[in-house]
Amino acid sequence: MAQAHQTAQANEWNLLEKISNLSKSLNNERADSEMIRKDLVSCQAKLVEVESFLSSDDGKFALHLEEQLAVCKLRVAELEAEKDYYELELHNRQVNVTHQIVKDEDKYN
Repeated sequence: MAQAHQTAQANEWNLLEKISNLSKSLNNERADSEMIRKDLVSCQAKLVEVESFLSSDDGKFALHLEEQLAVCKLRVAELEAEKDYYELELHNRQVNVTHQIVKDEDKYN
């Protein structure tokens, strides 16, 4: 009987410890959830500000400038590719001329 009582008491202590741990875990989750909720509220407020700015004349102008910048960056990339092509073409022609000169020199020597 005494052993059954000790076993029951040990089980009770184990359950109380588990409840305590679960309670701590739940409190931590609540705190995390509250931080996430505050971040969400902050992000929503920032989104409203951004949407408001973008719908204003200044925002529309900023979007227009960003679009022009993107077009210019694309053009720069295209011109760099074209420059690379012509540099390669020039190099190939120089190599061909050099080979032709060497070939001609060998022919006359």
